[in-house]
Amino acid sequence: MSGPRSVVFLGPSLPLERARQLLPEAIFRPPARQSDVISAVRIDSPQVIGIIDGTFAQTLSVWHKEILYALQQGIHVFGAASMGALRAAECDVFGMVGIGEIYRAYRDGVLRDDDEVALMHASGEEGYRGLTEAMVNVRATIAAASAAGLFGEGEEQLVVSCAKAVHFTERSWEAIFRASRRAGLALGAETALRAFVGSGTVDVKGRDAAELLEHLAGLPAELPPAVPSEPLARSSVFVALYERDRRVKRPAGEVSLDAIARWAMLAAPGADDLLELAQLREVAAAFAAFLQLETTAEMVASEKSRFMARRRLRSEDDLARWLERNDLDESDFGELVRLLATGRRMRAWVAARRFKRQMARPLLDELRLAGRYPEVADEAAADEAALSGIEEEGGLSGGEPVGLTRRQLIAEQAAASSWLPDTSIDQWAIESGFEDAFDVYIEMLRHRALRSRQSSS
Repeated sequence: MSGPRSVVFLGPSLPLERARQLLPEAIFRPPARQSDVISAVRIDSPQVIGIIDGTFAQTLSVWHKEILYALQQGIHVFGAASMGALRAAECDVFGMVGIGEIYRAYRDGVLRDDDEVALMHASGEEGYRGLTEAMVNVRATIAAASAAGLFGEGEEQLVVSCAKAVHFTERSWEAIFRASRRAGLALGAETALRAFVGSGTVDVKGRDAAELLEHLAGLPAELPPAVPSEPLARSSVFVALYERDRRVKRPAGEVSLDAIARWAMLAAPGADDLLELAQLREVAAAFAAFLQLETTAEMVASEKSRFMARRRLRSEDDLARWLERNDLDESDFGELVRLLATGRRMRAWVAARRFKRQMARPLLDELRLAGRYPEVADEAAADEAALSGIEEEGGLSGGEPVGLTRRQLIAEQAAASSWLPDTSIDQWAIESGFEDAFDVYIEMLRHRALRSRQSSS
């Protein structure tokens, strides 16, 4: 039986081939960088995330709040060996699970420094081959050499101190030998240690990495959701990470949300208008908060219904597919709908302070700014002239045509144009500047009469 769907961040701690033998069905990703964990939550939909390796100096490291976010989504997070051991020692109180000797040493305060597990390594194409030595492995190897009787009094600690003094980016065995020799290590001890290292070092990191994978392999396929001990506080820094740096999966590959936005600003049609509209929504939300205008659950539910109606989403399954195409989850969508509901609440507040039918000027100004006013004005004038002729001939009835329901009238108007109300006609009329629903029906009858005359001519 296969275990839970797992994503494991792995680099130099264990060869990929060995890792796949231990956990064949896992998704293996490169050493974790900042934003990698929150990206994997959506891209891979895992039940379990294992962090073994992560970046240290070359890029920003995986952030603690990413781990808390994954736990908040019900995903079990495990760590061992390297960056995973560090983060597990820091986040086990929140629900992350640490595995192995190195994790326990950090947890218990035996180890404190990041450089104990840090090292330089080759690229992924070269299998993340280690170019320097991790201090935890150096310590274990020197301890094994001491147990084998290679050192005299004080020599073990001398070599450990010299190794620790070498920066992790340069911590090779040759550098350790040079530093130890300068510090006074006897030639015989150096020669013995060289031979001991040449026959094989102690790989604590590899051992802990394998232990983590074996632990994941033994998990049941159906895991209950993880339950973090503390809720995630979404600071402004985390929100920026989530909304900007998080990556999503598109047909051509993974891309950050920030890269999509930057491309849109330079290459998408109508980018300036998109940016202005986005900013106006944010301004409306900020002003609503200033005015303390509440958005109730009923308003949000109504906005969701209107959102689905506008996009012809007839079921929750349709909505789920829309969310998938647009790289949103239910929580993101909830925030979007609440923003839309807040904007509508703000517009209602503004409309209440205007006289009836005063949406004409704002709407026409938007047409002018979009460069569409001359075209729309000319078409409206032409239709009005034709309608005047029809009315003079008595061809436009003030009432509803016999046998035609209001629902059918709406359907005809929607089929003939891009218009389709996403709420009741009564509500739509108020929001759009008409006197009332009857006023809307009269206008639709005029359009119907014009279409009838045009089709018969």
